[in-house]
Amino acid sequence: MASGKRKLQVVVTDNRFGELDVERGVLEPAGIGLREASCSTERDVAEACADADAVLVNLAPMGPAAIAGLGRCKAIVRYGVGLDNVDLEAARSRGIAVLNVPGYCDEEVAAHALALALDLVRSTTRRDRAIRAGAWNIRLPTPRLSTITLGILGFGGTGAALARMAAGIGFARILAWSPSLDQARVDRTLGDRRDEGPCRIVATSFRELLAASDVVSLHLALVPETKRLLGTREIALMKEGARVVNVARGALIDEEALLSALRSGKLAGAALDVHAVEPLPPDSPFRRRDDVILTDHAAWYSDGSALELRKRAAELVLRSLS
Repeated sequence: MASGKRKLQVVVTDNRFGELDVERGVLEPAGIGLREASCSTERDVAEACADADAVLVNLAPMGPAAIAGLGRCKAIVRYGVGLDNVDLEAARSRGIAVLNVPGYCDEEVAAHALALALDLVRSTTRRDRAIRAGAWNIRLPTPRLSTITLGILGFGGTGAALARMAAGIGFARILAWSPSLDQARVDRTLGDRRDEGPCRIVATSFRELLAASDVVSLHLALVPETKRLLGTREIALMKEGARVVNVARGALIDEEALLSALRSGKLAGAALDVHAVEPLPPDSPFRRRDDVILTDHAAWYSDGSALELRKRAAELVLRSLS
């Protein structure tokens, strides 16, 4: 596997796991070295990874300047599903493969989205905050679950997993949309579970989903076509008092349009696991709103998903260098 006597080297640009024993357990038996860096800029990446044969990246920016500094790299492997921090064209022009780890957290993201959707409907977080502040007998608009239409934007792994989970718990309807989605694909994806529960998952148009849904949950990749997918015009199509859940990418929503809709009462609430800027700035107006639930880009996480992510990412590196 090695060229001459030189030992192949892999660099982790930014480590959010605390230790790298899982990755070492995959790579070191094959004679591949692993080095940890702490990169927050493209210049950091270029300097730390100049001699890397492969790069494992979390959130570090892998733009053109970073990729131009990769003198030996054969593969960039992203810890995750999204590739929006990697310039794919720059990597392609250098002959560098870009790989991700699809499917490792479908269950976790779907469960997180469902928990947030139910929280918005039942106001559990708002009640907790109010009780801690001394309130009781709190009166908040609380619809019956059996009157709620759930709309799922994006029907890949996490969107389909959410549909499966939500089908049997009492929603009135579940609608789904993604580019080129039709009912046949929905039914194929769900297989024997397509008619599970009291409501069938129905493919519909983007506009119809927005107009009919009481809760809209986002499960789309961030690409130029989906950036600010929910903006002022799209939110205007939504029901009065609808709620929004985002567990995908912060930039799918125009945050100013969302804030405006919350302030006006057009939307009754939002639950955001992802944000346009992360970590969420201390002065973010979302922090001050009682009708917003915030989590820390944690939908992907469980003990099991984290281990699977790291093992599969390291295995992709190993195959790329074989």
